[in-house]
Amino acid sequence: MFLSLPMLIALWETIQRPKFAQRLAGRGETPDSIMTRFRAGCHEAVPARIMPHAELRDRDDLHVLACAVSAKADAIVTGDENLLVMESFQEIPIIDAAEEIVVWRSV
Repeated sequence: MFLSLPMLIALWETIQRPKFAQRLAGRGETPDSIMTRFRAGCHEAVPARIMPHAELRDRDDLHVLACAVSAKADAIVTGDENLLVMESFQEIPIIDAAEEIVVWRSV
């Protein structure tokens, strides 16, 4: 798995939201513990400089595409509908995370 600094910032902002506090606490986790484990399991990529694609509906997702290009990713796995409608970017398939979970569980 690869990530970039903009992706880390987006994750940090998300798990800081109050709606996640109770869920994290119930699992004995904190935003800091999640971030530490997540970073340990990923490689950091410097995002490539790319132009926004005509099909990109949410410019905030540009950093995901830039990371994937930089990392020469085999696939982008996401639940983001704005990315999923693209189906691929620069020959990198964009795969629904929910479908991948089903595949992993059936193996």
